[in-house]
Amino acid sequence: PSMTYNLVCDSVVQHALEALVVLHDEEKYLVVALSLVSRLLSLDEEKKYKSQLLSDDVLDTCLFAVKNYTSGSIIHFACVLLLLALEDAARVERILTKTLVEKLVSLLSSHKDEEEVCDDLVGFLAFCVNSPKAEYVLAIDAATPVNECMMKYYHNQALVEKCLHLLSLLRSVGHLDIQQILSSMKEYPVNAAVQRDGCVTLVHYLETDVKNAKRVMELKGIAICEEAVERFFDDLQIQLNGMKLLSLVATQEACLASLIECSTPEASIRSIKRFPEERALVESCVSILARCASVETSFISNSGSLEFIIEVILKHKENDAILLDGCRFITSCSKDSRLGHGMIDAG
Repeated sequence: PSMTYNLVCDSVVQHALEALVVLHDEEKYLVVALSLVSRLLSLDEEKKYKSQLLSDDVLDTCLFAVKNYTSGSIIHFACVLLLLALEDAARVERILTKTLVEKLVSLLSSHKDEEEVCDDLVGFLAFCVNSPKAEYVLAIDAATPVNECMMKYYHNQALVEKCLHLLSLLRSVGHLDIQQILSSMKEYPVNAAVQRDGCVTLVHYLETDVKNAKRVMELKGIAICEEAVERFFDDLQIQLNGMKLLSLVATQEACLASLIECSTPEASIRSIKRFPEERALVESCVSILARCASVETSFISNSGSLEFIIEVILKHKENDAILLDGCRFITSCSKDSRLGHGMIDAG
């Protein structure tokens, strides 16, 4: 404690700030000054020197370093300090410019061999997407370098989680190679964040072009998503996004046999039973059931759930999509003699 007290004092802080000015144009020395400022901030538990250590002059130096220098260490410390400053919403306008965001994406591409820098940049870009300046990230292709980063550091679960979260926010992912997204979901099956954001990203991927469903099927993505939905049966976000993904896959006739083989209809029934009031979830599940029932209906007769499903459909009858797919589902069921009693009981 005494060392900490002696280190974080007026004179040391002043010397650190002076070093930033003197070493501004010397990359290999400026990194030392920035690391000292970062360390002083972490030791300043009472935040006594925070305003000085994160002054506009310090931020200008950090911005200059990010835009003009290339060493991984200097990018790391500049990002750390800028993110600390961004805790003050009033500074977003000053820091998050279009030029800075474009530079951050460029650095992610050029520094993909530096794991810590990739971690910093992915975290920074995720902050940007969640800020009032999100359009700067959404206007450029950040998804490609983020996906490449995830491919390279597939063994780093925390970084994979960060990458998938950022991809789930970007939306424009239709051009990506989704193999690593599915591989990450398979590699970390008990990580709820990875499963949720993987499903969200794949939903955006299919919304760009639903014919991409065939690619999801070819990469065994149906089974991977199915496992996520089954494992996290009580997680509404995973249910919503997992079932939305599977409902998009179900729009492609060539994928229906694989969906039935992977027990997707049964998972849909379980999901409806758990969340019968969640309209968006019911819509996805009924869509899956309607399309799969056009191929076969044994999953309905085996489940003994026909009456309940019809009741849920009728409960949401003001929703056109649910009502239309519900009618298709009921029509298919009516052709199966094994389901006659259930149809009569449900009226």
